[in-house]
Amino acid sequence: MALVSASACSRASTPPTCPEPSEPAIAELDTPIEISSDQDQRVRARWLAASQAPARPIHAALTLALTAARQVGLPHSEAEAHRFLATLIPCPEDDRREHLAAARTLFTRLGAAWDLAHLDER
Repeated sequence: MALVSASACSRASTPPTCPEPSEPAIAELDTPIEISSDQDQRVRARWLAASQAPARPIHAALTLALTAARQVGLPHSEAEAHRFLATLIPCPEDDRREHLAAARTLFTRLGAAWDLAHLDER
């Protein structure tokens, strides 16, 4: 099924004559975008933390989540990964502050008031 704007089609009572989409437009629609990888890794990290797993696999899952969120351009997911890196696993205080600051910057930019209000909760 081709997507076209209503203005590109005639509005006569006969079937509309619409331009065919260009090849690049079709190719763009056929390219899958992986947006769930960051969510999968954040859920995995929270499960590992709840299971009292060692910090290393939790950190690895959150690092993958952070990378995936950046690659796809999901700033809220990126901020969540930073928040979890600061709160789910023990880390040096400097690292914790750095992750909280990154999360705060992203949440502020997005206007995510609820997330900002709960950022410092552990």
